[in-house]
Amino acid sequence: WSGIYSYSDNTVVEDNVLVRGCDNTFSVWRNNSEGPGTNVVFQRNLIKDGCDKCVILHGHDLPDDSWPYPNYNSRILDNTFASCNLAIGVQDGRHLIEGNTFEQDPDFNWNWHHAIYAGISSQSYKTPVIYWKDNVVSDAWWPVAVRGRANLVSLGGNEIIRGKYVGVYVGEEARAVIEGDRFIENGGANDSRGYVGGIAVLAGEGWADLGGGSLVIDQRQVTSEGNNEF
Repeated sequence: WSGIYSYSDNTVVEDNVLVRGCDNTFSVWRNNSEGPGTNVVFQRNLIKDGCDKCVILHGHDLPDDSWPYPNYNSRILDNTFASCNLAIGVQDGRHLIEGNTFEQDPDFNWNWHHAIYAGISSQSYKTPVIYWKDNVVSDAWWPVAVRGRANLVSLGGNEIIRGKYVGVYVGEEARAVIEGDRFIENGGANDSRGYVGGIAVLAGEGWADLGGGSLVIDQRQVTSEGNNEF
């Protein structure tokens, strides 16, 4: 079941090997109406063979005193996720995901579904925000999915490689700003919903800016500069 829980500010979990966690290997959790504070750091860990959720992130609204690097409830930095069914789930709060590697271990017989999954349809009152930079995701079924009212902001340098169905899925009321990222050999699997390729935006529901548009993200007007490669 659950591994390491953080209920407080300034928690640091680093340089560990966490194997075969089958629910919430590491969690930033809410224990009251305000939830956890800032500066929870999870870095340089190896998380492998997770048959459920490897990292779950919660948070609450934070002051934003700089842009595009605001305050964060948690920072997930320079980790390796090998064969987690869901590597990182984000339910609320603001989080930085930077420098991580997400990969499939061919010796682990488990469906490698999501590197990042944010937002919950039934909790539309929550607006989780993910900033991500310099991450590499390979061989996942659905590498990145943002749903509900989740916001995804790319700070560049991310690579999504050989996603079975689609690299980034944006649905329901979710919003995504993508710039400076690479999408390589995604799609190709037979899927009745047709979400195949680099990015899928569900018509009439999700919004995405891949360059030259304008969206309100994390309570600010944001424009992608483009420079993506498909």
